[in-house]
Amino acid sequence: MAETSGFWTTSGAGTGDQVASYTQAHHSLALTLAAGARSLDGVATGYLNGLAVTAGTGKVTVATGGALVDGKWYKSDAPADVTITTPSAGTERIDRVVLRTSWSAFTVRRVLLTGTASSNPTVPALTQTRGATYEISLAQVRVTSAGVITVTDERYPAENTQTMP
Repeated sequence: MAETSGFWTTSGAGTGDQVASYTQAHHSLALTLAAGARSLDGVATGYLNGLAVTAGTGKVTVATGGALVDGKWYKSDAPADVTITTPSAGTERIDRVVLRTSWSAFTVRRVLLTGTASSNPTVPALTQTRGATYEISLAQVRVTSAGVITVTDERYPAENTQTMP
């Protein structure tokens, strides 16, 4: 299954993650992810492996997990490698691994935002237009011209961290 998301309209042509009939399993997953949510966005850090991003050689790996992005639930039940290219000599680059909701495609997907190579790189900006395209960051990925990858966790929890009375 890898990546899936919902709930999307079922009146369209059936593109993206739309389904003709949502099942009890879909509803249970959505409620599991939303039960402790404090907003429309965030990673369910206690679900599966919390979508943690780890560095490898020429890649990062995004672990399994779930999230809410612009009010849509997202689940990835298989870890995924994301290729990180090496910038030219004497430069570095900062990329971002994000979850992107696309209302036109009816999906939430993991995406790499590639930064610009520079001697003083900056972080690529997130697109955050509710009801259209909305991104939340999982991690910053800094890569040197020697191919050294450093991951900075940018996940924020969907879970309510306040103490209940």
